[in-house]
Amino acid sequence: MDTNTEKPRKPNLKTLDVNLTGTLYTVHLAMHYLFLTPGTLKSLVLIGSMASWASIPFAPLYTASKHAVLGLMRSLSSSSLPPSPSTEVPLRLTCVHPFFVSTNILNPLILLFLSGIPKNTVQRVAGTIFYAVTDPDEKTNGAAWILADDGEVLMAVREEFKMGVYEMIDWRIDNVKQ
Repeated sequence: MDTNTEKPRKPNLKTLDVNLTGTLYTVHLAMHYLFLTPGTLKSLVLIGSMASWASIPFAPLYTASKHAVLGLMRSLSSSSLPPSPSTEVPLRLTCVHPFFVSTNILNPLILLFLSGIPKNTVQRVAGTIFYAVTDPDEKTNGAAWILADDGEVLMAVREEFKMGVYEMIDWRIDNVKQ
């Protein structure tokens, strides 16, 4: 806005449309078709970001959308999704959270800001997604795969990433369920 007398403009919600609304539609369709498809391992991997865990300066809508993706995965994976009617196999959900990835999509100013900081590669993120989809271990259901830099990939199992407010809220919810 140029002056205080102008009416507020509608915010640009394209980031939410892509990162959150698009994810919700994709999960809805994926669950429908995965339940119809025979198979012994059914997995859905959501793409979060380091912004799922901490805010990115000057990117509040991106941060909010990625927080929501983590929340969606946590909500769906903890709700004991029913087995697929065609196979009696439960649907597993995980979420991969990479730090910035070296691609041509990054704005040159962001690249300048990130100079000297290790970034992920597309191959590394793809490898993590492949592992998350194919690992049949039950502890990977509801897990968050964190690629904070070019170091070790960290897997936070559902029960281990309860800290601070998450721990308090989860404790309260767990007590209400009993």
